[in-house]
Amino acid sequence: MEIDQDKFFEGTGLQRCAFDGIICYLGSDGCYYRIDHFANTYVIEYIEDEAYAKLGSFDDADRFDDDLPEEELIRQVKEAVLSYVNDKD
Repeated sequence: MEIDQDKFFEGTGLQRCAFDGIICYLGSDGCYYRIDHFANTYVIEYIEDEAYAKLGSFDDADRFDDDLPEEELIRQVKEAVLSYVNDKD
């Protein structure tokens, strides 16, 4: 079962954005982040430009196997996203 990406961003302080059906989250570093799911992997995707975010042209950052318990997977993804955001401040 695929996890709703909103769960990965709850409590992170990133701002939810919606561009013509593309849901992503704006960090204080000015980058846009989203989570996607491919086969057995969740992927953190990011882009530094709003125009590209609106097009859905995100780059891959980190991958996480979806065989982890949901709570642990969400914790690890949140930690990774916040490390990206805070690294660029």
